Amino acid sequence: MQATVLSWTHEEALFAIIAGAVIACASFIFLWRSFKRYRLIHDTPTSRIRSAAQGFVELFGTAKLLEGEPILSPLSRQPCCWWHYRIERRVRSGKTTRWSTVESGTSEGIFALEDGTGQALVDPLGAEVSGSKDKTWYGNSRHPGDMVSGISMFGGSYRYCEEILPAGSQLYVLGNLKSEDPAGEFDLHQAVGEKLRQWKQNQAQLLMRFDSNGDGEIDEQEWAKARQVAKDELTQQYASLIEQEPIHLMRKPDRGLPMLLSSFAPQKLAKRYLLKTLLAGPLFLAAGAFAIWVASLRELI
Repeated sequence: MQATVLSWTHEEALFAIIAGAVIACASFIFLWRSFKRYRLIHDTPTSRIRSAAQGFVELFGTAKLLEGEPILSPLSRQPCCWWHYRIERRVRSGKTTRWSTVESGTSEGIFALEDGTGQALVDPLGAEVSGSKDKTWYGNSRHPGDMVSGISMFGGSYRYCEEILPAGSQLYVLGNLKSEDPAGEFDLHQAVGEKLRQWKQNQAQLLMRFDSNGDGEIDEQEWAKARQVAKDELTQQYASLIEQEPIHLMRKPDRGLPMLLSSFAPQKLAKRYLLKTLLAGPLFLAAGAFAIWVASLRELI
């Protein structure tokens, strides 16, 4: 091996050093990212939605679709909580063939996580997703829905790749939790004043409702009655809001921490990141040592 390196031209040796350094840097970044995520999962206890603290938390439960228009994967049209797709076209250049991405996209629709104690909304924007169900198939049309002759599982001019997190599957979420009380901060005096101002904008309806003597004006006694009615209505509305559960929202943290979504349980996900760290470590050391060895042998350092 030493004789081979010594026989290289200056350009070949320089290329080998740069390649080794690039591989070492890339593997170190991958190692650091994997280890950081392993420590975050390992050090963050799983919280229950009803009693979870505000801020960076870990939740584990079942993925659920919200009421209303369902989230459908773009290619297979399956109901799901999250999707990512990629359409690639076969490109031939001489004797070589490669796949070129012509279209891709990722779901940003909000869905829910339930753990038996409550429900949290999940905003997947910017999340790192693992454990999704993957599907790859082929065809001769840019979109599978455009095809007349059917879909091939083995060959074609286009390759369709789709990942989904199905509704009803187990779901792990690591991210920032913010809970809001539906009732919010309530100032009864201010709310009554605002409601009365709204009523004043429709004088005809105001007179019909509170002009008890029919003189076409709202006197002091009638205005006091209107104020009391407004107060009673608002008190009743506030009481119904108090009975509602807080609205919990999980999203990507703002302070540089990652958001993780996975169908794996916390323990399994942590082990996967630890394995990635252990695999990247030897590659980092080997690539870095190789670059230094070549540079030293060729007296470039």
